[in-house]
Amino acid sequence: KYYKYTQVQRKEASPAKSETSSKDGEENQEILEQNQPKQRSDTSQVMEDISSGAFDFMCEPRPIPLTYFGLSEMIIISPSGNDILGNETRANQILGSINIALQNTGCPIPCLVQVMDPRSYLYVGTSIADNCRLEFSSVALNKKPMHVSHLTGLLQLFKNRICSPLPIEVSSVTVSARLSYQLDDWASYAWSVDPPDLDLYNASGETDFIQLKELPLGCVSDPIAGLTLHTSWRDLNEDLIVDNSVHSDLDPLEAPEWSIGISLQERPECLLAKHIRSLLDLCRDRRSSKELLASYNLQDSPAPAPRLQGRSEEAENVAGLFDKLSSKHEPIPHMGASISELAQQVRPLRSSKSVGGPLSSGLLDYILGYLFPDSGNPNAYPFSGGDSSSKPESINDYSNTSIKTCPFDGLLWRLSTTIGCCYAWAGPQGVSHIVHEFLLEARYRWEQGILLPGVPPGPPDTSTNLLHQKLQMLNCCIAKRQTKDKMTEKPEEFKEMMEVDGGGGGSDTEEEFFECEGEQSETEETEKKPVWEQAEGRMDRIGDLKLLNGKNFLYRPYVQEPAPMTEDQLAEQQEVLMQLGSDVAGSEVRAKLQSANLLSDMESFKAANPGCELADFVRWHSPRDWTEHSEGEDKEKSGAGGGLSARMKAPGNMWQDLWSQARAVPAHRQKRLFDETREAEKVLQFITNLGPGEVAQLVLPTILQAAHLRILSSEENLECLDYLHELHSELMSLITSLSKLQCPPEIRHYRGNILLHDFAKRETLSWQVLESIAKAELHISRFMSLRKKFVYDLSVAENEEQEDALSEMERFVHSLCQEGAEVKVPGAARGPAGRLIQAIFRESNQDTDPRPAGLPSTPRTRQFVLRCLAGRPLPSSRPTPQRLYARFAPHEFRLNGVYTLDRQYL
Repeated sequence: KYYKYTQVQRKEASPAKSETSSKDGEENQEILEQNQPKQRSDTSQVMEDISSGAFDFMCEPRPIPLTYFGLSEMIIISPSGNDILGNETRANQILGSINIALQNTGCPIPCLVQVMDPRSYLYVGTSIADNCRLEFSSVALNKKPMHVSHLTGLLQLFKNRICSPLPIEVSSVTVSARLSYQLDDWASYAWSVDPPDLDLYNASGETDFIQLKELPLGCVSDPIAGLTLHTSWRDLNEDLIVDNSVHSDLDPLEAPEWSIGISLQERPECLLAKHIRSLLDLCRDRRSSKELLASYNLQDSPAPAPRLQGRSEEAENVAGLFDKLSSKHEPIPHMGASISELAQQVRPLRSSKSVGGPLSSGLLDYILGYLFPDSGNPNAYPFSGGDSSSKPESINDYSNTSIKTCPFDGLLWRLSTTIGCCYAWAGPQGVSHIVHEFLLEARYRWEQGILLPGVPPGPPDTSTNLLHQKLQMLNCCIAKRQTKDKMTEKPEEFKEMMEVDGGGGGSDTEEEFFECEGEQSETEETEKKPVWEQAEGRMDRIGDLKLLNGKNFLYRPYVQEPAPMTEDQLAEQQEVLMQLGSDVAGSEVRAKLQSANLLSDMESFKAANPGCELADFVRWHSPRDWTEHSEGEDKEKSGAGGGLSARMKAPGNMWQDLWSQARAVPAHRQKRLFDETREAEKVLQFITNLGPGEVAQLVLPTILQAAHLRILSSEENLECLDYLHELHSELMSLITSLSKLQCPPEIRHYRGNILLHDFAKRETLSWQVLESIAKAELHISRFMSLRKKFVYDLSVAENEEQEDALSEMERFVHSLCQEGAEVKVPGAARGPAGRLIQAIFRESNQDTDPRPAGLPSTPRTRQFVLRCLAGRPLPSSRPTPQRLYARFAPHEFRLNGVYTLDRQYL
């Protein structure tokens, strides 16, 4: 492996931005490049590295061999596979071969051979540069020898090694020292999380971090495991420093340079990532709600809250009711019967014992009050609706995407986040319970004509989640029922609209018919006309246009609105049309299915305009298929002089066939295009058939978007935005792509149990989103922890310097957030960060190890770098640089030496 260490100059970071993430760069950063060695004109780089000491105690992370030997580049040769080079003779043979190769090629890059266990980082090596040969050696022991336990003995060892094999003159040794102190106990600066929702705690009795209003965020334990303080002295003459067993001049409070590094928890438990991971596990659950709730008697649960007292008891038998309706062996009851009458004929699917539900009654009432705030206190949890002021600014980040979820803080949004909480409380049984109660509430509102809150008005929006479309469809049915109820309250006014004509709609069975407002009276017609010439269902006159026969004006009729359809219904209809084939019979059936709306409009038009022709209908319904022969003729006259387009005159045109079939029937007496009762039952049946895992699959894109918005809306995210910007863009792209992929519950009810490529791709994207969310949450949690320790408490700083200290500490915290980085402390022990670090050390371990002076008396690790010039191996040799690195730590004693020999006179 070839390692090279290069330095790139970058701009200084601003106080409000992270110093580690910008593409332009905001600090002096050193980058590791692993590539092939290149030809160099300067053959003494290795000599400069050893002499300068620029790589002693580097703050930035770099390979361990570069740190031990103080080099900027090297080549490491190690055994392949699991082999270990543990024989000294073999190592010397390899070094001899390397020396020959370096001599023949003129390569000045140091070559190191890894020996012994790779985890010990022991190397021997060689290099040839400036007509000198450099020897690299390593020593590692578990216990340090007594005679080299301090700097004095280390200096003597270094000089003895240089003077071997012949005594030579050694220049004054330059010493660089570093003392490191480890902090594991944060004391009062420890990690803390936000308290739980007290109302929810009283209802659930759980001391957890789950909240309904927003998803949890952060780590349960402190993601920062510890802190290491490094105090450094650089390039001191050996005569200016004393360090022995009796006295030491290395006082950390007097060190000119301080730097700190943080040790991180390997796998901290992040609340949001855990929440999402549990839901992904739930998506794999294939059990039905009937299986999960078989041992629970939901009917015998405690009395419901006051908002549920109006619910009919028959609604409890909804599962048995659908079994009754779908049974092939029992006759279907008369459709004129009410839901309550049907429910009385069904045996309840209940267990014989009464054990209640997975969720307690108090918790259940709290959840339902959150989902349906209009049932209790509307001001407790109001829906944001179209109020942009109540929405987080982070939701605007998704405005330019085509994500397919649901409106923010709507009913489905709340249901999605609630499902995750119920799974944390009671597992899949809790999810089945809340879906069951949600279904009962939806059915109760359908029967009573009460709209679902938090659902936008209008037909189903196919750009949203399928479950959201189903709720919109149910609201359309409820709105239609409300219209019928208003009409029944005033029978005199709407008597004509509520009439039932068994033959007018083309059905022999009793039907409920479409309702619309009554037609306006004909004030301009004074004479009485025959019944077959009387107009019905007129809305208003179309300008001054008249029928082609020139007798009466042309009127716009009341028509039935097209039936709203959800995405799965459109796909099912398209599949049915494709299965009809291309033969004549199939084409006729396809045309009939597609022309239901057109036939209804023709019948309404004939009823409103007695004596009209197809051309009159075309002039109103499709003006582009009507052409005028003369441009100078007044268009407001009867229309004479015009004609149908070629498409309308073509033989076998569908419009001509439908016109001949259409009868004069006003809209309110036609067969309904939209049967709200049937469609509502379809929606409720769809939800009933969903298991908890299938519900989780349907709401998964919504939960992932809610999790991302939770991160975006956090205060700490704004501080880390520079570092997390690319990650947020990646998350947004992944969630948007995932939301457009189908899942089994969306197509199973009309295509059966089939496997699509989208299913596997959707699951893969889900885990990728989880990984990105966990990464962003962990970074924010680390920033929160460091900010709590170094920014929120500045009591050690003087009042007049609070503002400057705060700005300095903000920059300091941003630098620390860089993984694996070691950050210099401005002002060392006398700066605000240094005084705060002393206070943290002073408060930690007060009981077992009181520290009135702040830092511990004994450092955890001591490091020394000794450097000098000496002519080796002969007294007449040129002075060349020599270097020794020493590290003293618990159960570790390490020496790494670089010794140069002049080959000028050898």
